[in-house]
Amino acid sequence: MAFAVIPLFPLPLILLPGEAKPLHICEERYKKLIRDCRERAEAGQPAEFGILFASASGMASIGTAVQVKRLLKEHADGRCDVLVEGVRRFRLQQLVCKEVYDKGEIEWLEETPEDWDDSLATQVFQLHRHLLKTTLDAELEDEYYCGTASLSLRVAPSCGLDCAQKQKLLEMSSENARLAFLAHHLKPFLASLQRVAEGCRLLQEFWAVHQFMKKDGGKT
Repeated sequence: MAFAVIPLFPLPLILLPGEAKPLHICEERYKKLIRDCRERAEAGQPAEFGILFASASGMASIGTAVQVKRLLKEHADGRCDVLVEGVRRFRLQQLVCKEVYDKGEIEWLEETPEDWDDSLATQVFQLHRHLLKTTLDAELEDEYYCGTASLSLRVAPSCGLDCAQKQKLLEMSSENARLAFLAHHLKPFLASLQRVAEGCRLLQEFWAVHQFMKKDGGKT
């Protein structure tokens, strides 16, 4: 099996394939990593680097290769803000060098060939739309959900997953397994949000009555 070597950027976050995120680059080694990747991209060469979730318990072995999509801002002291987008999943085999920044020998991870479970996909689609309506009072256009090889990865970044859940999802190669995981998460998550919303409504009602009684001179 052939392996590739890519720069590594361990971070306390997880980026999924297709997910975009701004990064603030302040350490010297990662400033160089970004410069090197941008130079390779300008030269028409592969310019991916790998993001691996890093925590107090260590570094994950499965992560996402990302590309710099845009330079958002350059600061006078050399720091910069960049927009990166996840491209594909990989498994770290071993660290191969420690120069200015780490590089790793990695294996690209492929998706499991399968047909989507239509009932699962519909369920996740409906739950995700309900989530956005409940929290943001907003809806995404239908096109957002269409024309993608993976509905699960398209909606996962806006499903309220914590890092442990995102890492578990990232390690799955089956679209149906990811859809089932999201459906299992979204049902209780939506119920908890609705309970919080109702609790907030009751607190606001209490506060409005409390303020009214104060102004009216009544007992509180």
